[in-house]
Amino acid sequence: MGNSPSKSASGEEPAKTTLFKREPDGITYRIPALVYLRHSHTFLAFAEKRSSSSDCDAKHLVMRRGTLKDDGSVQWSTSQELSAACLPDHRTMNPCPVYEKNTKTLFLFFICVWRNTKESTQIFTGKNKARLCCTTSADDGQTWNQVRDLTESTIGEAVHRWATFAVGPGHGVQLENGKADHPCVRLLHPLQMLLLSHSFYSLSTSAVGI
Repeated sequence: MGNSPSKSASGEEPAKTTLFKREPDGITYRIPALVYLRHSHTFLAFAEKRSSSSDCDAKHLVMRRGTLKDDGSVQWSTSQELSAACLPDHRTMNPCPVYEKNTKTLFLFFICVWRNTKESTQIFTGKNKARLCCTTSADDGQTWNQVRDLTESTIGEAVHRWATFAVGPGHGVQLENGKADHPCVRLLHPLQMLLLSHSFYSLSTSAVGI
């Protein structure tokens, strides 16, 4: 990939495409993420769908599928709402996909935040309202499995010492040793006021650590 722009088979740069654009009624898309599935020549682009630009107005995650053509162009599908990526009474935010090549499973990590709780409220009170969640797909994003709340099994009691946290932005990676790594930012209790970056990692396809 490097710093050089991609070229098509003809040597020309591919046409730029706006995948998520603010709509006339105020619908806004934020926090995009992109993953390329080499085996199927497929791009999957994710974003938050919001009723306004405010974090509190995040609603669902949406996805668009791009098929890489022989001439280097990409044909994109229309936007699809990911109904599996949600918890009741929560808003879904911060998509962070990663592809696990050994099991051919696409993992989509994200956070779910309780109703319209503001980040500033969580920081001020020191009471985290975010949940670490994940859904998976075995068919390159055609269908998605039921959401899993990983908060207790992954973060455990430590989450009560966090003001809030978020995965991403962007995508995770699978390392050469098979471990999947997902970027994350957390804010500690307001008395400490520490903003820390770290990552969640998986030792297997069923276990996630920090």
